[in-house]
Amino acid sequence: LSNKPRLSGITERCRMEHVSIERPEVGMSTPLSFTLRIDSKEEIPNAMIRFVLFSKQGEAIGAVYSDQWTLQQGLSQTKFELDTSVLAPGMYSADIILVSYDGKTQLRHDIVTQAFAFSVLENQILYNMEWRTFGWGSIRLPALRIEA
Repeated sequence: LSNKPRLSGITERCRMEHVSIERPEVGMSTPLSFTLRIDSKEEIPNAMIRFVLFSKQGEAIGAVYSDQWTLQQGLSQTKFELDTSVLAPGMYSADIILVSYDGKTQLRHDIVTQAFAFSVLENQILYNMEWRTFGWGSIRLPALRIEA
């Protein structure tokens, strides 16, 4: 992530340096686990990750926030888990946005577009189910969990 361009409008108080995915291919109903390495210039209370999911065609299909946590100053690693049970088989990519919220204002500290890609594999009969986003609204993603 350190070489990826950042979008404008960020505070630059921290930087997401690296993401590692346990398995880039997951079966349906198998959680997607990934770990973020973040370098923070200062402690950031009420930090959250906004995870925006895109289809293979590049269409945004859903977004979810993690729970809040206190991002410590310096280099840290935090593991996240996303329930993939609402996703059809296929390829996906994700934007990751690190924000904090004090109850009134949301600050964007770092934004990485197309941070990583993963696939959901068909491991049960779906009767030719396909993901079609034309004319649909966003899907409701389950919570993005933080694992210590």
